[in-house]
Amino acid sequence: MNKISKIILFLLFASSISAQVINVFGKNISIPNGATATTRNNNTEFGEQIVATGGITRTFSITNTDAFPLSISSITSTSAEFTIGSYPATVASGSSITFSVTFNPSSTGVRTASITITNDDFFNPTYIFRVTGTGLTSRTVRWVNNQGATRPASVTLNGDVYATFNATYTTVQAAVSAASANDIIYITNGRYKNPNEPSSTNCQYIALNSPDNNLRINVNSSSGLIITSETGDYQTSSARLVGYAFNFATTFPNNITIQGLTLDSVRQNAFYNTNSPTSAGVQNIRILRNK
Repeated sequence: MNKISKIILFLLFASSISAQVINVFGKNISIPNGATATTRNNNTEFGEQIVATGGITRTFSITNTDAFPLSISSITSTSAEFTIGSYPATVASGSSITFSVTFNPSSTGVRTASITITNDDFFNPTYIFRVTGTGLTSRTVRWVNNQGATRPASVTLNGDVYATFNATYTTVQAAVSAASANDIIYITNGRYKNPNEPSSTNCQYIALNSPDNNLRINVNSSSGLIITSETGDYQTSSARLVGYAFNFATTFPNNITIQGLTLDSVRQNAFYNTNSPTSAGVQNIRILRNK
C-alpha cells in the first residue's frame, strides 16, 4: 500500500469517529469531563445535610450525540457517602438517560467524591467529575411569628424534624440578624408588613448599587441559611412579606436558600447581590418556589 492510500484510509477512519459523543448535565447545565469545581447550579454541590438522618438526592443526565448507541459500563463513586442509583446500560443515538446520586454524610464538614462514568466513547472512555456536600450535626430553627402563637418545641421541614431556638421573632430581619450558620428562618403563615413601606416613595436605587435600606431585609452574616415558609412552597403556604426585598452582603453569606414566600408590594428589585460580579463573596443563592 502506497503512502497516499494509507493517508486516505486514515482520514476515512478518523472521519468515522465522532469528536465527543458523551455529555453529562446537571439542571441542563453541562459538567465538563474532569471538572473539579462544584456548584449548586449544576447539582455538583449538594448543600448541607444532617449526619445520618437521610440524604439529599440530585439527578444528572447523560446524552449521546453520536449516530450509534452509547454503552455505559459503570457509574461509580469514590465515597460511600455519595451513592449511585440505578441507570440504563445504553444511551440511544441522539437520546439521554438519567441517574441519581444521594449524599448521606457519615460525619461533619465538607465531604467530597469523584463520580466516574465508564463508557465506550472513543475520546472519553472515563468521564469524571467532582461532587461535594457538607455534613452538619444539627440545624437550629429561628421561629418567626407575629400573631402571638405559642412557639413549638420543634418543626418539621421536608420530612426532617428540627428543634426551635428558645425565642420567638416577630420580624424576619430580627431572626436573620440573630441567626448562626446553617440556621433555618422559619416564617409561619401570616402577613409581615414592612412599617416603612407606606411612607416610602422610593422605587429606585438611592445610589449606584445601593437600594433603599428601609425596604429590604439584610442577609449579611451567616452562611448556609434556609429562609422558608412552613412548607417551602408558596402554593401551600400563606407566609406573605409586604414591602420587603432581600439584600445579600458582598462578603459574607454563601449557600443561602429563600423558598416558599409570597413577596407583595416590592418597590425595588426583590433580590440584590445574587452572584453579581461585585459580590465576590456571595455564592450559591437559591430562590425557590416564591411568588
